Amino acid sequence: MGDILRFKRKFNFHAPCSEIDIVNIEDDLAIKLPDELKKILLETNGVEDEYGCELVWNCGDLIQKNRCLREYEENKGLFMSFDSCLMFGEDGNGDQFFFPVLPNGEIKSEILIWNHETDERVFHSCDFEQLFKRVIKENSE
Repeated sequence: MGDILRFKRKFNFHAPCSEIDIVNIEDDLAIKLPDELKKILLETNGVEDEYGCELVWNCGDLIQKNRCLREYEENKGLFMSFDSCLMFGEDGNGDQFFFPVLPNGEIKSEILIWNHETDERVFHSCDFEQLFKRVIKENSE
């Protein structure tokens, strides 16, 4: 993805997470994080837009929010399974960004968005660079 710090005028960045944090996420969620997400987390433990919206959650939230969505009993009757999603951030209105997880455990590289009101899951961005550019454009409209 390149250096995400080029977006520093539009986003808030934090101290990076550690390799141990990455291993903890992967162990806890029983997945292998996409390389692009690992690179971002190793540069900054979370990304927020100028309004405080968490576009990329910190390591702790990645674990907690994915587990909550997957384990919450009421979700099991209302929504499609979240086992096929690696949620990693949100857009500010309750909808969440995610990578699709295939039945064999492979994680696709494109970024989708989950509509929290309709349970619709649609393509959003090819990568983080496109996601960040879209958010900048949408925030300026």
